[in-house]
Amino acid sequence: MLLKTTLLKYTQFYSIYQKAKNNASNADGIADACKESILNDANIDKSQTFYYLKLMKKDRTWQSGICFSYSEVVALKTNYSHRRYTVKGYLLELDTPIEAEIVEISLQEILENEEYLTSFIRRMSYLVPFDKDEILQMPEDYSLVMLWNFEHHGEAEFLFYDGSEFLHSTHKDARIPSSMHYGYSTVIDDEGKYGIIHNKTILLSGEPDICVLLHKHRGWFGRSAERKTKTE
Repeated sequence: MLLKTTLLKYTQFYSIYQKAKNNASNADGIADACKESILNDANIDKSQTFYYLKLMKKDRTWQSGICFSYSEVVALKTNYSHRRYTVKGYLLELDTPIEAEIVEISLQEILENEEYLTSFIRRMSYLVPFDKDEILQMPEDYSLVMLWNFEHHGEAEFLFYDGSEFLHSTHKDARIPSSMHYGYSTVIDDEGKYGIIHNKTILLSGEPDICVLLHKHRGWFGRSAERKTKTE
C-alpha cells in the first residue's frame, strides 16, 4: 500500500469532520456541514474511489460501512468471512457462512445517497490525525503494510508495519500508538492474513511498545520477535 496517498486522504477528511463537529450541535448538523464542505471544495476529487462490502447470507443481503482504502476493505472482508461466523456455538452446529463481495463507490455516489453518506461520515469520525507536513515529505513510492482490527464496536483500528518496525502518527492529537487499543489484539494485514500483537504501551508514557506474538500465515510478520516502534 502506498502510504502517502492514503494519509493525504485521511488528513483531508479528518479536517472536514473536525471542523463540522466543532460548529454543529448534533449528528444531523455534522452530516450537513460535512456534505456542504465536500461539495463546495473544488480541491476534493469527487470521482475518487472508496469501498464497501456487499454481504450475503442465505436470503439476506446487506452492506458494510464505507472503507477508505482497498487495504481496509480486504481486511474487513476477511473479518466477516472468518470461521467464527459459521459456527452456532450455543447449538454446536455449523451456520451458513457469510459471503462478501468488494464494491467500489465514488465520492460523488456517496454524496448522492443518504445511506452511503451516513456510513461515510461515521467512518470519518474514526479517522486518526496525521501531520500533513510530514506526509508531504514522504517519497511518493513509500509503501508498507497496514494491520487492521475491527473488534472495538466495528471501528477500523490500524497500525502501520514496515516489515521490521511499527510506525505511528506523531500528530499532537493522535493516540499513541495510532488507532489501536491496549493489550492483545487480533490483526489482519493487507492480504487478509491473521496475526496477534501485544500493545504493551504504558498509558501517557509517550513511548509505544508493541510486539508480535503470533503470525498464522508464512510471509507476513517474518520472525515472531519483539519489535519496538519508532517515531517518524
